[in-house]
Amino acid sequence: MMSSLVPLGFPLATSTVSGERADDGLYVPVIDQALKALDKKRLLFVGDCQMSALATRAYTHGLDIAISV
Repeated sequence: MMSSLVPLGFPLATSTVSGERADDGLYVPVIDQALKALDKKRLLFVGDCQMSALATRAYTHGLDIAISV
């Protein structure tokens, strides 16, 4: 999983795990790493359908960011 800065494609955070692990719990740590690297508010994070897991949506609800699945 990778977080990158658009339009440059500059990597902000990466997470490499084995294939038998579920993706759902990987989004929050990568979002945290990206937020620390950017130190900005009002960001948009785009991901696949597993990013819409309840735990990820609940975590991002308290932050000033938006997610798009």
